[in-house]
Amino acid sequence: MIKFSKGSAVRAAMVAGASVIVLGGIGVGSASAAPLPDGWRDHPDSITVAVDGLRVRGAPGNGLVHGLAYKGNEVKILATSTVDGQPWDKIRLKSSTAGGLRSGTVGWVTDAYVVRNHRF
Repeated sequence: MIKFSKGSAVRAAMVAGASVIVLGGIGVGSASAAPLPDGWRDHPDSITVAVDGLRVRGAPGNGLVHGLAYKGNEVKILATSTVDGQPWDKIRLKSSTAGGLRSGTVGWVTDAYVVRNHRF
């Protein structure tokens, strides 16, 4: 059995505690700021609809509704705009939708219900 003097035991406990705090902080910080995996890149001109029944409008904001896009529909971003603090994407559909829109239809969707795609 190893015997410690009162001072060395306290010092050892302080060093061990400090190590856990410092190393724990490093692990948490690096996990939250993790980059995309090697070989992946952000592909900002391609997005996927994240909800069913997303309104595709003629203009950002309260524009006339042309039809609906559904979860999984991929679209190409042509432009972006902000109306009343809400970001909007001008898009072109890559395929027809169950909501009656044809492939190639151009319109506006709110950015809140789409997901930016990452490509390998």
